[in-house]
Amino acid sequence: MKHTDSSIVSASGNFVIEHHRKPGIAKIEYALTFEGDKIRVEREWGSPLLIEDYPLVKKVFPSIELDDGEQRWEIYKYKKFLFSVEIARNEKKTVLETLRLAFKQQDIVLADDVRIAAGGDPDSYTLIENQTGKTYFILWDGETSLEVYALQHTEYSIRDPFRRKVSDRRFQNILRYQWNVLSDLDPRYWLTYPSAAGSTYLTEPLWRLLEKHESELLGSEVLNGEETSVIRLKFPDESLIIWISHEKGFRLVKLQRAFPIENPMDIVEMKYFESGVNYIETREINYHEYLPGVWFPKKIERYFTPIEVVDLPRQNEVILKTVLHTKQCRLNTDVVESLRLNLPPDISVLGLKPDDDTPVAEKVAYLRQEIPRILKHRLDLEKLNRELAGFYGEDPDLTLLRDQAEDEAGALKGTIRLLILDYIRFAADSSAVKPGGDFYELLEKNNIFFSVEFE
Repeated sequence: MKHTDSSIVSASGNFVIEHHRKPGIAKIEYALTFEGDKIRVEREWGSPLLIEDYPLVKKVFPSIELDDGEQRWEIYKYKKFLFSVEIARNEKKTVLETLRLAFKQQDIVLADDVRIAAGGDPDSYTLIENQTGKTYFILWDGETSLEVYALQHTEYSIRDPFRRKVSDRRFQNILRYQWNVLSDLDPRYWLTYPSAAGSTYLTEPLWRLLEKHESELLGSEVLNGEETSVIRLKFPDESLIIWISHEKGFRLVKLQRAFPIENPMDIVEMKYFESGVNYIETREINYHEYLPGVWFPKKIERYFTPIEVVDLPRQNEVILKTVLHTKQCRLNTDVVESLRLNLPPDISVLGLKPDDDTPVAEKVAYLRQEIPRILKHRLDLEKLNRELAGFYGEDPDLTLLRDQAEDEAGALKGTIRLLILDYIRFAADSSAVKPGGDFYELLEKNNIFFSVEFE
């Protein structure tokens, strides 16, 4: 991330983003740490009761996202079904003895130091290996059937391994969306104008905007009791007006940009916009002096209004409003450990793309594993969408969660197409996407089809 406020080296804290839309205000609470290009976000997806009712939430959404400057990592922690076994309850044996026998039938040896406790459901138990920390959920189904789940199953995945330039606008939007999901939680993203030439995750510092684009000083204005300079920047397709504070180190305190909507992206948030209509985006930033002379956003509001005539937004017609709150924040502390990913030994990393010079056969083998995995992940997102459909438009948090699942499913559809095209190119064979092919059944379930034009 190109953010050049040299007084801020690093930050870590707790934040809240409020999404103001029908049917109310939905909130995302998360912990965030950044230093330079590196950023870590950790959040809980809903309350414990929500997760209990909808366990797919933690399976399809990562608990931790980490960009270490080289890779975009996602860490998933969820309850994973391991196995079921037919084994009769035996009054002559303790529950633990029966469970050890059940695990042994699956070639799993439990540690000697094991704790067992009654679970929240009838006929259920929690099994904990003290030495390894592994935790299992045990559920009896009747008198002879036993189901076993890993309670804190952890998966490590690399997101968007195909960082490349594509000419198709649909795919450009997909790649841009994937980066925007993480960057939108970073307060720095909200502070300067996103460069139209690059990813929306990159921003331009104010001095570079003033230097490289035609600008005009419109005058000065007292905004919230402080003096500001008002400057207009001109771009080929839109205009930008910024308010720069004289009292807070010439930082941006307000921004307005006018822009047209030609073809809204196929993500939920963009569906609020109408094609052929011009809009104004407004951002207002309130700062707090966390260290002497060091200012950082305490609250940022961003909202969109349609334009009725040139530069005149329709009064009281805000179509989208988002507010970021900094609950607590620490600046310029040592965050190296927080931004370092310590992978467990012998862990399997999902989505780990082979190097460019890897033999073609290995690239094909990777894609034969990766494509079905992502197709199944997308089916889980679609299933979660259906589970949450009954709350849409009534519960704000569940509505937002369903919107995010829908957006993610849409983004993965584009990713899958890119992976399929690579597979056809490397394998020199398109039979896998045709009826009877290895990918066809999963593609059909995802409503993704390929014609001969892809050969």
